[in-house]
Order: sequence, then C-alpha cells, then structure tokens
Amino acid sequence: MLDLLLFSLFILLVGLTVPIGYALGIAAAIWIILDGTTPFILIPQRMYAGIDSFPLIAIPFFILAGKIMATGGISDRLIRFASVLVGMLKG
Repeated sequence: MLDLLLFSLFILLVGLTVPIGYALGIAAAIWIILDGTTPFILIPQRMYAGIDSFPLIAIPFFILAGKIMATGGISDRLIRFASVLVGMLKG
C-alpha cells in the first residue's frame, strides 16, 4: 500500500512541475515517515553515505572543464581539428 502511495505522490509532484530531484526527495521522506521502521537518525547518515563517493567528485570538475573550454574557445578548435582528421569519413 505504501508503495502505491510513494509512486502516486511522485507522479503528482512531477505533474505539478516540481523538479524531479525534489519530487523524489519529498516522496521518499514522506514514505520514510509513514513507514516508521527506519529511525530518523539514520536518514542523514544514509544520505551522506550516498553522496560520499570519490567518483562523484569528478562530476563538478568535468562541468568546470567544459565551461573553461567553451569560454576559451578550445572546444571549437578541437572540433575543427577532429573534422580535419576524420571529416572525410562517413559515419
């Protein structure tokens, strides 16, 4: 029964144009509160453990590198260079 509530609450929030990340968080928080089997002290610990991952650190740096490349114009030069190397090949 709670699974149906979780899914329908998520669909309702997405239908109300709430961003998906917030909709997932709100629906999950309400499910945890209504389920009652998880102690509240574990919620922030598990949230932190979920984002405390070394590979996830690379994501902001890839975004930063992309912004620097776009601002500096190096991405356009890389595309032109790749086009010169393999531009005559199809597919």
